[in-house]
Amino acid sequence: MEAGLRPDRTAALALLLAAAAPAVSQAIDWRRVATRTDRDRLRQWRAAWTAAMVSPGPGSDPLFNPDVALAGATPPAGLFRCRRWRFDRGEPVAQAWLRCRIAPAERGGGVLSVAGEGQRPDGTIYPDTDARAVFLGTWTYPGERRPMIYGRDARRDVPGLVERIGPARWRMVLPYSGFGAVLDVVEIVGDDAASTG
Repeated sequence: MEAGLRPDRTAALALLLAAAAPAVSQAIDWRRVATRTDRDRLRQWRAAWTAAMVSPGPGSDPLFNPDVALAGATPPAGLFRCRRWRFDRGEPVAQAWLRCRIAPAERGGGVLSVAGEGQRPDGTIYPDTDARAVFLGTWTYPGERRPMIYGRDARRDVPGLVERIGPARWRMVLPYSGFGAVLDVVEIVGDDAASTG
């Protein structure tokens, strides 16, 4: 009798083990979800950034440097603080810090929800590269309890790029985000960092 298994038994055993192993879920490709208009807006992120920034930005803060993007683009699930900076071809206008939450998405990435009464972006963060993730969401208006489903109203849809810019610090760049803005930048930090900044 031969030592080991015959080739046909080895193949059968490999198939049996593969069938018994848990399936590894693939992340959803954001390109299949994004509308054509939003894919175009994302391609124009650099033009939006250039048009919005009359000057290089306040100080040397990496938040306002379009070329800073570190590994680990997708924020982990958890509680954060978010602050939106709006650029209308001039000095940025910062809104107050709001609480935000990132919940794990079913197939990778995260679901961003921002608490508060102002106009705010809510949606899904999809993995893309190690240095960049993609946000596809909608603007939620004051008084609305739930965000609109992405893709139902082009005027409310908002795409963005998510990048890590420091320890426990991310930004979400929203090019041509609507309502007259050339660019919105949402700063996302851990709860402790926001209370000191």
